[in-house]
Amino acid sequence: MKLAVGAVIALVGAPLAGEAAEVPVDLQVSIVLKALAYDHNLEPRLSKEDPFRVGVLYVDGQNGSRALAEQVANALTTSPNRSINGHKLQARALPYLDAPTLRTTLATGGFRMLWVCTGLKGDLGAVRAMARELQITTVASQLSYVEAGLAMGVFLVEERPKIVVNRAATVAEGSAFGPELLQLAKILE
Repeated sequence: MKLAVGAVIALVGAPLAGEAAEVPVDLQVSIVLKALAYDHNLEPRLSKEDPFRVGVLYVDGQNGSRALAEQVANALTTSPNRSINGHKLQARALPYLDAPTLRTTLATGGFRMLWVCTGLKGDLGAVRAMARELQITTVASQLSYVEAGLAMGVFLVEERPKIVVNRAATVAEGSAFGPELLQLAKILE
């Protein structure tokens, strides 16, 4: 599996142009789904019948955030990897209204991963605390979110797509990523 993640990163080809360029959503999804295979704590958190549910969090009323959430949710549900370790993948865009509503949605919805879209910088502390309390792996749409304590994201590092992992955040969220992933990732301590 180590080679699969490395191959996805290496097969991108020529570097993306421009500092403001982002990694295409489909590629981000592909890399993140492959990376989840390295979470040694994933299976113990799921029963055999449970689907792997992903919430894609966006700011209600902010069109750019909502458009990104729809793009991510679509990429997740149409990905060739429609299962995680045998668990069917389900994704749903979730509008962020307020912290209590999000907590109820996450606690009752059986979500195992929360993809956090743009526009949530002001509420990141609450989102981070809920993810840690409920043991939900977070994926960030912005590098600053990983630097602020979300678990991971896929960003351009030296002009190439690379998974960036906040090691302390992954542990706090209940993940245990193996060295096979960590040696391929950029690690934030």
